[in-house]
Amino acid sequence: MFICYLVNKISHNKIKSLIIVILPLLFLTHPIFAEQFNFTLQSFEVALSMFLIVCSMILINMYIEYRTPLFLFLSTIFSSWSFLTYQSLIMFYISLSIAIVILLLNFNKNLKLLDYLKVISLFLLVFICSMIITQSLIFIGHQMFSIKSTNYLNSKITWGKLPFFEILSILKSHFKNILLAKVIFYNLGFVISTLSCFLIFIKKIILKSRFISFEILCMLLLNLSPFMLTIFMGNVEPIRSQMPSMQFVIAFNFLYVAINLTTKSFLAICISLALVISFRQGVTTANLFYSERAKYEEDVVFANRINIQLDSLNVSDRKDYSLVLIGEKKVNSNLVIQGETLGRSFFAWDLGSPYGTSSRAVGFMRTLGYDFKHPSKEEYKKGLLLKENMSAFPKKNSIIIDNNTIFIKLSD
Repeated sequence: MFICYLVNKISHNKIKSLIIVILPLLFLTHPIFAEQFNFTLQSFEVALSMFLIVCSMILINMYIEYRTPLFLFLSTIFSSWSFLTYQSLIMFYISLSIAIVILLLNFNKNLKLLDYLKVISLFLLVFICSMIITQSLIFIGHQMFSIKSTNYLNSKITWGKLPFFEILSILKSHFKNILLAKVIFYNLGFVISTLSCFLIFIKKIILKSRFISFEILCMLLLNLSPFMLTIFMGNVEPIRSQMPSMQFVIAFNFLYVAINLTTKSFLAICISLALVISFRQGVTTANLFYSERAKYEEDVVFANRINIQLDSLNVSDRKDYSLVLIGEKKVNSNLVIQGETLGRSFFAWDLGSPYGTSSRAVGFMRTLGYDFKHPSKEEYKKGLLLKENMSAFPKKNSIIIDNNTIFIKLSD
């Protein structure tokens, strides 16, 4: 709603409701949201920060209109909060900023090039100030609470670690999967909308529109914005890190095409195409959430089966036992769709880690009331030695109870 308000404000209410509805439909139904909001413990914070980024854009626009410094200050605070919450929202800030400049080029045609550059400078000012505040707060937090930095992001950067052409090959394969919709989270909406924008550019070039070169440059940067993190790392990042820039760019591309079409028949085709893509996205997203529910139910059944077998072995109070799970148990249901995190059983996570699948699986069991203790590294290493003489669950010799440690072999 706030994105629509922002677009309406910049366009001086010149965009019809039937056209502007393209934005929320294409934006909210995108399947990448399913992958992101599957992380329920962070879903509220990320959604709130997305909202604050949009509020930040509105405040910058209000500063342009009223010249009140308080609006810039609040915009900086909101952006800082969002950048601290989730790094992919930096790309969302960039995408929204570029989109606003493109809207100004289309609806404020009396402005000079210098005026547009002044608007860009405001976005840059808020961005730089927000980044300074963000990094300062991170430094203060590290010093005050003795929090050590992790190499989660740095470890994924491949520039300087892999041969240049190998990195290019990785990026080429990744972009090919996105553009040709070879992964369930993508569709042809990005390619179709980008090519449609290209046709609009041809029309504007023929009509010799003002600042057309500048507008084309802005659109190119806008369509690159969802991939900036990929290019920065030289590696394939998690799909959710393209959220919400990817869905916003697709939605905005369709909106851009619609506002530049003068023929009603072409406009009807554009809106119909956006509605079809939105519907297909919505179906995919619903299927992904349903798939995750089916996976959860299968995990619950499997956890109950393990505990029924432990009951038969006279294991009473779970609090007295550490549980070591060796190997993994994959989901069998044909209803489950495999994503990056979606569709993955709690009994198949972290297979190569120091605790194997035990860490998350034991945590999952504890939520069901089976209050096992987490194993130590030594107990897990012992389990790896014992597995050679064990069969996979649910066979008879798949469970070994040694003192207060339970060893269960899930797979070979």
